[in-house]
Amino acid sequence: MLKNLTLLFFVLSASLLGGCVSMQLSPKDAKRIHTVHVNEQVEMPKTMSYSTSSAGPILLGGIGAIIQAEASIKPRKRMESFAKQHHIFIYEIVRNQFIKQLSNKTPFKVVKSKNADAMFHLKIVRYGMWGPSISSSHGMDPILKLVATLTNKQNKVIWADQDTIVPLSSGTTAHTAKAIMKNPKLLSKMWNQAAKRAVASIVSTLPKKTA
Repeated sequence: MLKNLTLLFFVLSASLLGGCVSMQLSPKDAKRIHTVHVNEQVEMPKTMSYSTSSAGPILLGGIGAIIQAEASIKPRKRMESFAKQHHIFIYEIVRNQFIKQLSNKTPFKVVKSKNADAMFHLKIVRYGMWGPSISSSHGMDPILKLVATLTNKQNKVIWADQDTIVPLSSGTTAHTAKAIMKNPKLLSKMWNQAAKRAVASIVSTLPKKTA
């Protein structure tokens, strides 16, 4: 069991980590930016990822896509409906966390106007939950792959970075699906923890706010 769990962990991690996106913000561009806007439209995958060892995540070639086995389709759809029913939206969580950390950690002023000096665009490549098995007492871990880009007024990309939260990551809490269904705040907490860590890593590559 432990051997299989370790193997599945590395397979899923590889699929999430695949495809590096990174571009440093030049000092010249940084000096031109005073106000920024975070695009309201967060790019999202069609469905969340919901995988267990019994479902068996499988890599397709080198693209790192996961095929959800038949055993996980119903639980995934149930969790998606549950999140929607309780107004727990990963795109809102990620965007709000991004705005908060931009305001607290960078010299940029976040504004609502799209006429800002530059605009951030967020893309959630993958998000969801992963666990060793549906019945495991360990529970489900949040997973998240986030890409952020910054464009200037000419719509040219001048900065980009990404981060990935994999299963068993420090700073995130696992919960069983049963516990989540009884207390929706647990799902919100899990995705907030994942978003906070991913955004912190991404924002750390931007200029720092000075006292």
